[in-house]
Formats: sequence, C-alpha cells, structure tokens
Amino acid sequence: MVNESMAKHCWPGQQAIGGRIHAGNPQKGWPWATIVGIVANTKLGARDETGQRSWYAPEEQSSALFGEDASGTLARAAGGYIALRSALPPEQMTQTLRSTVAGIDPVLALEHVQPMSDVISDVEAPRRFNTDLITAFALGALLLAVTGIYAVVAFSVSLRTQEIAIRMAWALQRSGIARLVLLSGAKMALIAASWA
Repeated sequence: MVNESMAKHCWPGQQAIGGRIHAGNPQKGWPWATIVGIVANTKLGARDETGQRSWYAPEEQSSALFGEDASGTLARAAGGYIALRSALPPEQMTQTLRSTVAGIDPVLALEHVQPMSDVISDVEAPRRFNTDLITAFALGALLLAVTGIYAVVAFSVSLRTQEIAIRMAWALQRSGIARLVLLSGAKMALIAASWA
C-alpha cells in the first residue's frame, strides 16, 4: 500500500493500484511489489511539515521484500510504531504493553514508550520556543514604544505647564486637561507613524 503523496508522485494522472515498486537496490533479485491500496497521508513530525511519500507492507512480507542473509535473518532490521488508546494512566499502560509484547516475543525490544502528549510536546518544542522568543521580543518592543510615548507626552506637558495653569484658572476641569494632553499625544503618535 502507498500513501496519497507517493501515488501522486510516482503515478501522476494514473491509477496507482496495480502499479509496481521495487524495494531497495533494483540490481538485487528481490521481487517487485504490487500496489493493492492507497491510504491517507500521515505525518511523523510537526503538523505544518509536508507529508512524506511512504509505502507499507505486511510484516509477513518483510523477508520477501528486503531479502534474508545467509543465516536466514532479515538483511535489514524491521521497525515500527505501536499506538494505543486507553483509559488507564500512562505508567500502568506502559507495564501492560511491555508484558503483552514480552508474552508474544521475549526478545522484541520496545524503545521510547511514552504518552502521545509527550510525543506531541517534543515535536512542537522548537516551534513553541520560537513563538516564546518572538513574544518576548514583541513585549520588549511594546514596552519600549510605551516608554517612548510616555516620555514624549511628559516632555510636552512639562513645556506647557504655564498654558495648563492658565486653562485651569479659566475653570477648565481635570478631564478637559487630560483630554487636551491625550489629543496632543495622539497627534504626535500619528505624525510619528506617518514618518515610519
């Protein structure tokens, strides 16, 4: 079986089912495999990565596809993934999985047994770090911008203390003074934004 990406790449505009592929070196005497089905694309890495071209074969056909050496063992080690869904806690499920696999084949090694949440977290860790770094820089830039605007408005108000005192003497309320200062700051911000 091949995934959709491989079907489109190897048999563009054609039906992939019935097509043939050769595993490994074409000079070897290994048999050709016939495509019997197409499956959806899967991703082993991050969600935004493009899907890889993949093909799948039954475990019983590994020796036929990859060949055996003189001792009768596979020339290339077989590997794969086991995914389980359970209501049990991950620690308990790990022990159950290990005991079940040992009951089937005591020499079969299980590596990297971990909950799916940890797998996804490991895959997304670089993007999460980049996002956190960009967020920190953005917050720093925002803090600098707010500090700069505050400094300019404070300087502008300090230059206009006499004007503000006269306006207050003419019975202008605090809200009117605040509106005057904020409008002045907004005008300066618009002027600065038009220059940028």
